[in-house]
Amino acid sequence: MIHVLGRERAWELLDGLVAAEAERARGLLTEVAQLPSARRQARLSLAFGEREDAADRLRAVMASASGCLRKALYRALPPYHRSLFPGQALEASSPGDAPGMEALAARLIREATR
Repeated sequence: MIHVLGRERAWELLDGLVAAEAERARGLLTEVAQLPSARRQARLSLAFGEREDAADRLRAVMASASGCLRKALYRALPPYHRSLFPGQALEASSPGDAPGMEALAARLIREATR
């Protein structure tokens, strides 16, 4: 987080920590600073949870999705997000579904929630 919010002063800000914690924090900062931007953002999302507007964004994605994609999205949603779509039924994928539909659905959900 310090890398994102205070990149220029990150090392200076760590100097105020207790020696053992400062050393650990420096190691983590070095590791995070070397990650590509997308990986850094994903790591922060995992550490700090979902976006506040995740439900609204998921509703928008679901509203704009076609039938097959909508079914794949619903299958990929965690149970606590499925409650956002009470009219949707859980259906198994069919042999006629496009290859990669599940991966696309999972990616869209990640993008909407993080």
